[in-house]
Amino acid sequence: MKFRSLPKLATMSAIAVSVVMGTAVATESAAVSVPAQFQGDWRVSLAECPPAITDRPVWINAIRIRLDHSVGEVRVVQENDKRDVTIAGELLSDGDPWNANLRLLLSDSGSELTISEGDWSVKLQRCPKV
Repeated sequence: MKFRSLPKLATMSAIAVSVVMGTAVATESAAVSVPAQFQGDWRVSLAECPPAITDRPVWINAIRIRLDHSVGEVRVVQENDKRDVTIAGELLSDGDPWNANLRLLLSDSGSELTISEGDWSVKLQRCPKV
């Protein structure tokens, strides 16, 4: 092997490693999903639901959550049962990151969601789909 081909070989190896690592990360991320029954728009009262404008929006989708001014990607979902899950991830609040570990408890009707962390808890109402 000539020395001139070593940089080319190193570049090709780096690209191959990036592709493999990217695939592994994508596969890992795709596996995390908040169960559908917890997804949606949630508010303290139904009067705050869209089209109303509120400074306390809460929404959850399969991979992201917004809780008031904090937004982030869900990294871990632990299903305790179909109405009780714990989600974790890093959220940004006004640019400052914090590690959230939130317990979500869904009412029997599916219309109320209690979100708690430590000694903090809030009960929310499911907004009608617009």
